Amino acid sequence: MYNISTLKNTLNQCTGCGICAVICPNKCIDLQLNSESFLIPFVNEHECTHCGLCVKVCYRVFDINNSTEGKGLENCKVYSAIHRDESELKSVSSGGVASELSKYCYKQNYNVIGAIMNPEDDYAKHIVANCEEDLEKMKSSKYVQSYIIDAFSKIDSNKKTLIIGLPCQIYGIRKYIYQVGIEKNFILVDLFCRGTTPINLFLKYKEYLKSEYGLGEFVKLNFRSKRIGWHKFSVVIQDKDGKEYSKTVYDDIFFSFYLKNTCFKESCYECEFRHNRVFADIRLGDFWGTKYYSHDEGVSLVSIYSEKGLEIWQKISKEFIFEENDPCELKKSQRFNKFPIPDYRKDLLRALVSQASLKDIYNRFEINEMSFYKEKDR
Repeated sequence: MYNISTLKNTLNQCTGCGICAVICPNKCIDLQLNSESFLIPFVNEHECTHCGLCVKVCYRVFDINNSTEGKGLENCKVYSAIHRDESELKSVSSGGVASELSKYCYKQNYNVIGAIMNPEDDYAKHIVANCEEDLEKMKSSKYVQSYIIDAFSKIDSNKKTLIIGLPCQIYGIRKYIYQVGIEKNFILVDLFCRGTTPINLFLKYKEYLKSEYGLGEFVKLNFRSKRIGWHKFSVVIQDKDGKEYSKTVYDDIFFSFYLKNTCFKESCYECEFRHNRVFADIRLGDFWGTKYYSHDEGVSLVSIYSEKGLEIWQKISKEFIFEENDPCELKKSQRFNKFPIPDYRKDLLRALVSQASLKDIYNRFEINEMSFYKEKDR
Protein backbone atom coordinates (compact mmCIF):
# COMPACT_ATOMS: atom_id res chain seq x y z
CA MET A 1 0.00 0.00 0.00
CA TYR A 2 1.35 3.43 -0.89
CA ASN A 3 0.12 6.70 0.58
CA ILE A 4 -1.23 8.97 -2.16
CA SER A 5 0.04 11.94 -0.16
CA THR A 6 3.51 11.14 -1.54
CA LEU A 7 2.29 12.23 -4.96
CA LYS A 8 0.22 15.12 -3.63
CA ASN A 9 3.18 16.55 -1.73
CA THR A 10 5.10 16.99 -4.99
CA LEU A 11 2.44 19.01 -6.80
CA ASN A 12 4.17 22.36 -6.37
CA GLN A 13 7.07 20.87 -8.34
CA CYS A 14 4.90 18.80 -10.69
CA THR A 15 5.76 19.17 -14.37
CA GLY A 16 2.20 18.37 -15.44
CA CYS A 17 3.42 15.58 -17.73
CA GLY A 18 0.31 13.53 -16.90
CA ILE A 19 1.92 10.08 -17.00
CA CYS A 20 0.59 9.35 -13.51
CA ALA A 21 -2.91 9.53 -15.03
CA VAL A 22 -1.91 7.25 -17.92
CA ILE A 23 -0.50 4.51 -15.69
CA CYS A 24 -3.26 4.64 -13.05
CA PRO A 25 -5.14 1.30 -13.28
CA ASN A 26 -8.32 2.79 -11.78
CA LYS A 27 -8.23 5.97 -13.89
CA CYS A 28 -8.73 8.05 -10.79
CA ILE A 29 -6.21 10.75 -11.84
CA ASP A 30 -6.87 13.47 -14.39
CA LEU A 31 -5.07 16.62 -15.50
CA GLN A 32 -6.99 19.77 -14.59
CA LEU A 33 -6.18 23.45 -14.33
CA ASN A 34 -5.01 24.61 -10.92
CA SER A 35 -5.48 28.10 -9.49
CA GLU A 36 -2.48 29.35 -11.51
CA SER A 37 -3.89 27.90 -14.79
CA PHE A 38 -1.33 25.11 -15.12
CA LEU A 39 -2.37 21.54 -15.86
CA ILE A 40 -1.65 19.32 -12.86
CA PRO A 41 -2.98 15.93 -11.69
CA PHE A 42 -6.09 15.80 -9.54
CA VAL A 43 -6.72 12.55 -7.67
CA ASN A 44 -10.08 10.98 -6.82
CA GLU A 45 -8.99 9.52 -3.50
CA HIS A 46 -12.23 7.55 -3.13
CA GLU A 47 -11.22 5.46 -6.16
CA CYS A 48 -7.48 5.26 -5.32
CA THR A 49 -6.18 1.86 -4.19
CA HIS A 50 -2.71 3.20 -3.23
CA CYS A 51 -0.97 0.90 -5.71
CA GLY A 52 1.93 3.35 -6.01
CA LEU A 53 2.28 3.19 -9.80
CA CYS A 54 1.79 6.94 -10.12
CA VAL A 55 4.74 7.52 -7.83
CA LYS A 56 6.95 5.16 -9.82
CA VAL A 57 6.66 7.34 -12.93
CA CYS A 58 6.94 10.71 -11.12
CA TYR A 59 10.44 12.13 -11.34
CA ARG A 60 9.88 14.59 -8.47
CA VAL A 61 9.63 11.69 -6.04
CA PHE A 62 13.11 10.45 -6.92
CA ASP A 63 16.55 12.06 -6.65
CA ILE A 64 17.65 12.24 -10.26
CA ASN A 65 21.07 13.65 -9.39
CA ASN A 66 21.89 10.48 -7.44
CA SER A 67 20.31 8.14 -9.97
CA THR A 68 22.06 6.10 -12.64
CA GLU A 69 19.07 6.45 -14.94
CA GLY A 70 19.17 8.43 -18.14
CA LYS A 71 22.17 9.77 -20.04
CA GLY A 72 24.37 12.72 -19.21
CA LEU A 73 23.59 15.72 -21.38
CA GLU A 74 26.85 15.60 -23.35
CA ASN A 75 27.08 11.80 -23.52
CA CYS A 76 25.80 11.75 -27.07
CA LYS A 77 26.51 12.15 -30.77
CA VAL A 78 25.69 15.62 -32.11
CA TYR A 79 24.74 16.52 -35.67
CA SER A 80 23.63 19.65 -37.48
CA ALA A 81 20.96 19.07 -40.11
CA ILE A 82 19.36 21.15 -42.88
CA HIS A 83 16.61 19.58 -44.97
CA ARG A 84 17.50 19.27 -48.65
CA ASP A 85 13.92 19.99 -49.74
CA GLU A 86 13.55 23.77 -49.84
CA SER A 87 9.75 23.77 -49.56
CA GLU A 88 9.85 21.40 -46.59
CA LEU A 89 12.52 23.55 -44.93
CA LYS A 90 10.33 26.63 -45.24
CA SER A 91 7.40 24.85 -43.58
CA VAL A 92 9.18 23.91 -40.34
CA SER A 93 10.58 25.81 -37.36
CA SER A 94 14.16 24.64 -37.66
CA GLY A 95 15.94 22.19 -39.97
CA GLY A 96 13.08 19.72 -40.43
CA VAL A 97 14.28 16.63 -38.53
CA ALA A 98 11.18 16.05 -36.37
CA SER A 99 8.94 16.32 -39.41
CA GLU A 100 11.03 13.94 -41.51
CA LEU A 101 11.31 11.47 -38.65
CA SER A 102 7.52 11.49 -38.21
CA LYS A 103 6.91 10.93 -41.92
CA TYR A 104 9.42 8.08 -42.12
CA CYS A 105 7.97 6.28 -39.11
CA TYR A 106 4.40 6.79 -40.31
CA LYS A 107 5.28 5.19 -43.66
CA GLN A 108 6.88 2.29 -41.77
CA ASN A 109 3.52 1.70 -40.03
CA TYR A 110 4.55 3.11 -36.66
CA ASN A 111 2.07 4.88 -34.45
CA VAL A 112 3.26 8.49 -34.41
CA ILE A 113 2.33 10.57 -31.37
CA GLY A 114 3.03 14.30 -31.35
CA ALA A 115 1.54 17.63 -30.28
CA ILE A 116 -0.84 19.75 -32.33
CA MET A 117 -2.51 23.05 -31.58
CA ASN A 118 -5.81 24.16 -33.01
CA PRO A 119 -5.70 27.97 -33.34
CA GLU A 120 -8.77 28.60 -31.18
CA ASP A 121 -7.76 26.20 -28.38
CA ASP A 122 -6.09 27.42 -25.19
CA TYR A 123 -3.57 24.60 -24.94
CA ALA A 124 -1.96 21.98 -27.17
CA LYS A 125 -2.76 18.30 -27.16
CA HIS A 126 -0.96 15.16 -28.21
CA ILE A 127 -2.63 12.97 -30.82
CA VAL A 128 -1.96 9.68 -32.56
CA ALA A 129 -1.56 10.52 -36.25
CA ASN A 130 -4.27 8.96 -38.40
CA CYS A 131 -3.23 10.55 -41.71
CA GLU A 132 -0.49 12.64 -43.29
CA GLU A 133 -2.53 15.77 -42.58
CA ASP A 134 -2.08 15.04 -38.87
CA LEU A 135 1.69 14.99 -39.42
CA GLU A 136 1.43 18.46 -40.96
CA LYS A 137 -0.42 19.68 -37.86
CA MET A 138 2.44 18.45 -35.68
CA LYS A 139 4.88 20.83 -37.36
CA SER A 140 6.02 24.05 -35.70
CA SER A 141 6.75 24.85 -32.06
CA LYS A 142 4.07 25.21 -29.39
CA TYR A 143 4.71 27.38 -26.36
CA VAL A 144 1.79 26.21 -24.24
CA GLN A 145 1.17 23.09 -22.15
CA SER A 146 0.08 19.93 -23.92
CA TYR A 147 -2.67 17.60 -22.69
CA ILE A 148 -1.33 14.09 -23.25
CA ILE A 149 -3.74 11.68 -21.56
CA ASP A 150 -6.03 10.86 -24.50
CA ALA A 151 -3.17 10.08 -26.88
CA PHE A 152 -0.87 8.32 -24.44
CA SER A 153 -3.73 6.17 -23.15
CA LYS A 154 -4.00 4.74 -26.68
CA ILE A 155 -0.48 3.35 -26.67
CA ASP A 156 -0.45 -0.04 -28.37
CA SER A 157 2.14 -2.27 -26.73
CA ASN A 158 2.27 -4.51 -29.80
CA LYS A 159 2.99 -1.76 -32.33
CA LYS A 160 6.14 0.24 -32.95
CA THR A 161 5.63 3.80 -31.81
CA LEU A 162 7.38 7.14 -32.19
CA ILE A 163 6.61 9.69 -29.47
CA ILE A 164 7.75 13.32 -29.61
CA GLY A 165 7.29 15.44 -26.49
CA LEU A 166 8.89 17.64 -23.88
CA PRO A 167 11.67 16.15 -21.71
CA CYS A 168 9.41 15.77 -18.66
CA GLN A 169 6.79 13.96 -20.73
CA ILE A 170 9.38 11.67 -22.28
CA TYR A 171 10.83 10.88 -18.85
CA GLY A 172 7.41 9.77 -17.67
CA ILE A 173 6.78 7.70 -20.78
CA ARG A 174 10.20 6.08 -20.43
CA LYS A 175 9.32 5.05 -16.88
CA TYR A 176 5.89 3.86 -18.01
CA ILE A 177 7.04 1.63 -20.87
CA TYR A 178 9.78 0.26 -18.63
CA GLN A 179 7.22 -0.60 -15.94
CA VAL A 180 5.05 -2.51 -18.42
CA GLY A 181 7.99 -4.06 -20.30
CA ILE A 182 7.47 -2.62 -23.78
CA GLU A 183 10.52 -0.35 -24.25
CA LYS A 184 11.76 -2.22 -27.32
CA ASN A 185 8.83 -1.03 -29.44
CA PHE A 186 9.35 2.69 -28.78
CA ILE A 187 11.46 5.52 -30.14
CA LEU A 188 11.33 8.50 -27.79
CA VAL A 189 12.23 11.99 -28.99
CA ASP A 190 12.27 15.08 -26.80
CA LEU A 191 13.07 18.74 -27.36
CA PHE A 192 15.42 21.31 -25.89
CA CYS A 193 12.98 23.17 -23.66
CA ARG A 194 13.06 26.54 -21.91
CA GLY A 195 9.89 26.13 -19.87
CA THR A 196 6.11 26.08 -20.04
CA THR A 197 3.77 29.00 -19.41
CA PRO A 198 0.33 29.15 -17.75
CA ILE A 199 -2.61 28.59 -20.03
CA ASN A 200 -4.10 31.94 -19.04
CA LEU A 201 -1.14 33.75 -20.60
CA PHE A 202 -2.08 32.40 -24.01
CA LEU A 203 -5.80 32.96 -23.34
CA LYS A 204 -5.18 36.63 -22.55
CA TYR A 205 -2.83 36.89 -25.52
CA LYS A 206 -5.64 35.81 -27.83
CA GLU A 207 -7.99 38.34 -26.21
CA TYR A 208 -5.31 41.01 -26.62
CA LEU A 209 -4.87 40.31 -30.34
CA LYS A 210 -8.61 40.37 -30.94
CA SER A 211 -9.01 43.60 -28.99
CA GLU A 212 -5.90 45.49 -30.12
CA TYR A 213 -5.60 44.23 -33.69
CA GLY A 214 -9.21 43.42 -34.54
CA LEU A 215 -8.62 39.75 -35.30
CA GLY A 216 -11.60 37.42 -35.44
CA GLU A 217 -11.63 33.66 -34.99
CA PHE A 218 -8.12 32.26 -35.48
CA VAL A 219 -7.67 29.75 -38.29
CA LYS A 220 -3.85 29.71 -38.54
CA LEU A 221 -1.24 30.10 -35.82
CA ASN A 222 2.51 29.78 -36.25
CA PHE A 223 4.77 30.72 -33.34
CA ARG A 224 7.89 30.11 -35.42
CA SER A 225 7.42 31.43 -38.95
CA LYS A 226 10.66 31.93 -40.89
CA ARG A 227 9.17 34.40 -43.37
CA ILE A 228 11.88 36.95 -42.48
CA GLY A 229 14.45 34.37 -41.40
CA TRP A 230 15.18 31.71 -38.83
CA HIS A 231 17.17 33.86 -36.42
CA LYS A 232 14.51 36.52 -36.10
CA PHE A 233 11.48 34.28 -36.34
CA SER A 234 7.95 35.63 -36.29
CA VAL A 235 4.57 34.90 -34.77
CA VAL A 236 2.04 34.77 -37.62
CA ILE A 237 -1.69 34.47 -36.90
CA GLN A 238 -4.50 34.63 -39.43
CA ASP A 239 -8.22 34.88 -38.76
CA LYS A 240 -11.16 33.44 -40.70
CA ASP A 241 -11.49 36.63 -42.79
CA GLY A 242 -7.84 36.54 -43.86
CA LYS A 243 -6.71 39.33 -41.52
CA GLU A 244 -3.17 38.72 -40.29
CA TYR A 245 -1.05 39.56 -37.28
CA SER A 246 2.73 39.21 -37.59
CA LYS A 247 5.46 40.31 -35.18
CA THR A 248 9.02 39.15 -34.64
CA VAL A 249 9.97 37.28 -31.52
CA TYR A 250 11.40 40.50 -30.05
CA ASP A 251 8.32 42.62 -30.76
CA ASP A 252 5.54 40.27 -29.69
CA ILE A 253 3.92 40.61 -26.26
CA PHE A 254 3.59 36.85 -25.62
CA PHE A 255 7.30 36.33 -26.21
CA SER A 256 8.08 39.27 -23.92
CA PHE A 257 6.64 37.23 -21.05
CA TYR A 258 8.19 34.00 -22.29
CA LEU A 259 11.77 35.03 -23.06
CA LYS A 260 12.09 36.90 -19.77
CA ASN A 261 11.16 33.73 -17.82
CA THR A 262 8.40 35.62 -16.01
CA CYS A 263 5.83 32.94 -15.23
CA PHE A 264 6.99 29.42 -15.96
CA LYS A 265 5.71 26.45 -14.05
CA GLU A 266 7.72 26.27 -10.84
CA SER A 267 9.35 22.97 -11.83
CA CYS A 268 10.76 24.57 -15.00
CA TYR A 269 13.13 26.97 -13.25
CA GLU A 270 15.46 24.24 -11.96
CA CYS A 271 14.57 21.54 -14.45
CA GLU A 272 17.05 18.66 -14.32
CA PHE A 273 16.16 17.69 -17.86
CA ARG A 274 17.28 21.01 -19.32
CA HIS A 275 20.83 20.88 -17.97
CA ASN A 276 21.48 17.43 -16.58
CA ARG A 277 19.78 14.21 -17.73
CA VAL A 278 18.21 12.93 -20.94
CA PHE A 279 15.77 10.01 -21.14
CA ALA A 280 15.06 10.23 -24.86
CA ASP A 281 16.69 8.33 -27.70
CA ILE A 282 17.02 11.62 -29.59
CA ARG A 283 16.82 15.23 -28.45
CA LEU A 284 16.09 17.91 -31.04
CA GLY A 285 16.40 21.67 -31.11
CA ASP A 286 17.70 24.67 -33.02
CA PHE A 287 21.44 24.83 -33.66
CA TRP A 288 21.81 28.39 -32.42
CA GLY A 289 25.27 29.88 -32.02
CA THR A 290 27.96 31.32 -34.22
CA LYS A 291 28.86 28.16 -36.11
CA TYR A 292 25.75 28.17 -38.31
CA TYR A 293 24.92 31.85 -38.05
CA SER A 294 25.02 32.35 -41.82
CA HIS A 295 22.33 29.69 -42.36
CA ASP A 296 19.16 31.71 -41.89
CA GLU A 297 17.01 29.00 -43.47
CA GLY A 298 17.10 26.96 -40.23
CA VAL A 299 19.46 24.36 -38.77
CA SER A 300 18.40 21.48 -36.53
CA LEU A 301 20.50 20.29 -33.62
CA VAL A 302 20.27 16.50 -33.38
CA SER A 303 21.69 14.86 -30.25
CA ILE A 304 21.52 11.08 -30.11
CA TYR A 305 21.57 9.08 -26.87
CA SER A 306 20.98 5.46 -27.85
CA GLU A 307 21.74 2.91 -30.56
CA LYS A 308 18.06 2.94 -31.42
CA GLY A 309 18.20 6.70 -31.90
CA LEU A 310 21.30 6.45 -34.08
CA GLU A 311 19.74 3.73 -36.21
CA ILE A 312 16.59 5.74 -36.97
CA TRP A 313 18.65 8.89 -37.64
CA GLN A 314 20.71 7.00 -40.21
CA LYS A 315 17.48 5.96 -41.94
CA ILE A 316 16.53 9.59 -42.62
CA SER A 317 19.90 11.38 -42.71
CA LYS A 318 20.14 11.21 -46.52
CA GLU A 319 17.33 13.78 -46.64
CA PHE A 320 19.62 16.34 -44.94
CA ILE A 321 22.78 18.28 -45.38
CA PHE A 322 24.42 17.29 -42.11
CA GLU A 323 27.69 17.07 -40.26
CA GLU A 324 28.80 15.61 -36.95
CA ASN A 325 29.82 18.05 -34.21
CA ASP A 326 31.65 17.77 -30.92
CA PRO A 327 29.18 17.41 -28.00
CA CYS A 328 30.65 20.60 -26.49
CA GLU A 329 28.67 22.46 -29.18
CA LEU A 330 25.52 21.73 -27.18
CA LYS A 331 26.31 24.32 -24.57
CA LYS A 332 27.27 26.87 -27.20
CA SER A 333 23.91 26.38 -28.86
CA GLN A 334 21.35 25.94 -26.08
CA ARG A 335 20.70 27.32 -22.60
CA PHE A 336 21.19 24.88 -19.74
CA ASN A 337 21.47 27.10 -16.69
CA LYS A 338 18.85 27.26 -13.97
CA PHE A 339 16.60 30.32 -14.08
CA PRO A 340 15.96 32.23 -10.85
CA ILE A 341 12.29 32.37 -9.88
CA PRO A 342 11.24 36.03 -10.17
CA ASP A 343 10.09 37.69 -6.95
CA TYR A 344 6.97 38.93 -8.71
CA ARG A 345 6.01 35.54 -10.20
CA LYS A 346 3.12 34.71 -7.86
CA ASP A 347 1.68 38.21 -8.21
CA LEU A 348 1.95 37.92 -11.97
CA LEU A 349 0.22 34.53 -11.99
CA ARG A 350 -2.61 35.97 -9.88
CA ALA A 351 -2.93 38.84 -12.34
CA LEU A 352 -3.13 36.43 -15.25
CA VAL A 353 -6.16 34.68 -13.74
CA SER A 354 -7.83 38.00 -12.89
CA GLN A 355 -10.03 40.13 -15.15
CA ALA A 356 -7.12 42.42 -16.05
CA SER A 357 -6.11 42.64 -19.70
CA LEU A 358 -2.72 41.40 -20.89
CA LYS A 359 -1.77 44.92 -21.90
CA ASP A 360 -2.52 46.21 -18.37
CA ILE A 361 -0.55 43.35 -16.83
CA TYR A 362 2.33 44.00 -19.22
CA ASN A 363 2.45 47.65 -18.15
CA ARG A 364 1.85 46.96 -14.45
CA PHE A 365 4.79 44.56 -14.19
CA GLU A 366 6.94 46.67 -16.53
CA ILE A 367 7.66 43.64 -18.71
CA ASN A 368 9.11 45.88 -21.40
CA GLU A 369 11.67 47.27 -18.94
CA MET A 370 12.97 43.87 -17.81
CA SER A 371 16.30 42.74 -19.09
CA PHE A 372 16.68 39.31 -20.56
CA TYR A 373 19.41 37.34 -22.26
CA LYS A 374 18.97 38.18 -25.92
CA GLU A 375 20.80 35.39 -27.70
CA LYS A 376 23.14 37.14 -30.08
CA ASP A 377 22.63 34.57 -32.80
CA ARG A 378 18.84 34.93 -33.04
